[in-house]
Order: sequence, then structure tokens, then C-alpha cells
Amino acid sequence: MIIDNPVAIALGITGGIIVCLYIVCRLKPLHRLVTVGLLVVALYLWYTKSPEEGGNDLRTADTLRILATNRRALADWYRQAGDYPPPGADGLGELTTYIRFAYMNDAWQRELRYELVAGVPRLTPAGPDGCFDTEDDIAR
Repeated sequence: MIIDNPVAIALGITGGIIVCLYIVCRLKPLHRLVTVGLLVVALYLWYTKSPEEGGNDLRTADTLRILATNRRALADWYRQAGDYPPPGADGLGELTTYIRFAYMNDAWQRELRYELVAGVPRLTPAGPDGCFDTEDDIAR
């Protein structure tokens, strides 16, 4: 079963954290330290899993957040300048210089592709494999 409701996911994670904190607080100091260390290692391994294991979920979510931030930055640019920055990395660079909350890279620290299609800006991250125009690209 796949849960794709963000509220349900957030509530589940929050409940899990509360239960873990309750258990950890009842442990002796040495056991508490070991338990917290194991939790940190587990979270690290979960975040850095390979794409085949589904480990890119958080980075995909971060990349979608980056795309939304850049879309807002492009809309602000358009309202103030009356046009979008020129296509390519230089245009995206101008955007990040002008509006400090814009990003040039996705969550995998790879450069975003910025282009104008029929006068409308399109931002494309390469996705987990780092190559554009493949099945895992995040197209929004």
C-alpha cells in the first residue's frame, strides 16, 4: 500500500517521532545515546538509498520544492522586468543573482535546464540518473 497523502505521511512521521522520543526518554543515558545513534544512522541510510531501492523520494520532493521556488522567482522577475531572463544557464544565473531564493541546482546538486518554450519558461531537472531526456526526469 502506498500512501501519497502528505498530511497522512506527516502525521505518521510525527506520531513515530513522539513514540521514539517517549521510549528514548525512559532509557538509561548510555542506552539513550546508542538508540539515538542508531536512529541517525537509519535515517541517513534511508535518505541515501539507491534509486532502485526508492531512496530518491526525499530528493525528488526537495527538487519539486526548488522548482516551485524558481517558478515564483520567475513570476516576480516577469512582473518587475516585463520579460523572462534569457534561456540557458546564464539566464538562470541572472535569476539567482537578482532573486536570492532561486536555485541553479536540483537536490542532487546538478544544474537545472532552463529554457523558454513559446515564451513560457520551463525548468527541467535531470532526475536521479543525472541525464536529461530519460524516463526518470522530473517534468512539471
